[in-house]
Amino acid sequence: MRHDPADAPAAYHHARRPPATGWHPLLAAVEVEPGVWEMHGQHVDRYGVVRLVRRGPEVGYRADLERGGRAHTVGYFRTLRAATAAVHRAWIGGLAPREHRP
Repeated sequence: MRHDPADAPAAYHHARRPPATGWHPLLAAVEVEPGVWEMHGQHVDRYGVVRLVRRGPEVGYRADLERGGRAHTVGYFRTLRAATAAVHRAWIGGLAPREHRP
């Protein structure tokens, strides 16, 4: 997690946009304990976990995708919204059939 001077203007313009309508992966997150959210699908018990983490003075979120009973780190994010979206994208991306290689 690093701060970039361009973050402030980007955050300002993002905040001025009208709120998004419709479904967002954040709605699939269930807080099971303080600072820990499990990602649940309609036909899946749990496909990911997002945890609140602290690295020195910085606070952010660690996003993990779960496949075959193992957790794979997707990345670290500044917002819960971004972390849940990343886990969801990784999960959806893994649902496509793999190409057959000779």
